[in-house]
Amino acid sequence: SKKKNQQPSYRLAWVGSDSAICHVGTSLHKVPLARLQEMYLLLGYGRWELLEVIRILGPFPNVRNTLKGDINVEKIRGSMREG
Repeated sequence: SKKKNQQPSYRLAWVGSDSAICHVGTSLHKVPLARLQEMYLLLGYGRWELLEVIRILGPFPNVRNTLKGDINVEKIRGSMREG
């Protein structure tokens, strides 16, 4: 079905400080007259995307930046050890 192929997506609702979000996105919202409007994280099997929407003050269109990456996860087998 179509729902099985969709990636789960998350909308960033709150950030404690401007410096906290700069580690995740492009930091282009720090340009004069630019404001970070929204950020979305899409997670999938072996893939991730970060969509960043920046609003430019004045009669200018919004800018969307897309960061993409591939993920490899390997299971490490070993014995449990203490200490």
